[in-house]
Amino acid sequence: MMHLNKLIVSDFPKNTTIEQELLKYRLLNIFYNRENEIKFLEELLSEELNVINNEEKHQEWSKKTKKKFNHYRHELKLERRREKENIP
Repeated sequence: MMHLNKLIVSDFPKNTTIEQELLKYRLLNIFYNRENEIKFLEELLSEELNVINNEEKHQEWSKKTKKKFNHYRHELKLERRREKENIP
């Protein structure tokens, strides 16, 4: 399973857009439950439509949201560790 996850992740660039990140997590959802991350990314994608018109705002927004998403993923990981769970 881990090798298949690595193959999926390696198909995407290191600096992805929110849309690419959403697609990546939908593919990863085949092997492990990634519904929480998908819901979070869908909310971010809907926000992106409001900001996409202005290039400078979009770049700044993109950096902030990627940090927010990474923080969210980290919190999920810590929560699983506290409860001594693996990814379902």
